[in-house]
Amino acid sequence: MATRLFARPMLHWRATVRPPVPTFKSFARFSSTGPGPTTDKKPSPHVSYYRVYGRAFARVLLMSLLVYQGLYYGWIYLEHLEVKTTKEEGIRQLEEKIHELQRRATRLEDRKEQKQQSGR
Repeated sequence: MATRLFARPMLHWRATVRPPVPTFKSFARFSSTGPGPTTDKKPSPHVSYYRVYGRAFARVLLMSLLVYQGLYYGWIYLEHLEVKTTKEEGIRQLEEKIHELQRRATRLEDRKEQKQQSGR
C-alpha cells in the first residue's frame, strides 16, 4: 500500500488537493437594473481645475511648508547661539571683574600688614 501511494504521479495528487477551476467565464453584476441614467452634466470648472492641478498644488504647499519650517528652525538656532554667546560674554566680564576686585582686596590687605609691621 505504501509503495502504491508513492508511485502516484504528482499531477494526480495536485488535482485532488486543489479545487477545480471553472472553465466558463462569469462576471458578477452589481446591479440588476441597467446602467443608471446618463446625464450630460459637466462638472463645474473649478472642480475640474482642482482635479487636474490639485495634486501639484498640494505638493507645492507641502514643500513650501517644509522649507518654511526648516528656515524657521535655522533662524531659531542662530538666535539661540547669539543669546548664548552674549550671556557667556557677560559671564566672562563679571568673572574678570571679580578677579580684579579680589586682586585689589589682597593688595589692600598686604599694605595693611606692611603698615602694621612697619609701625611697630
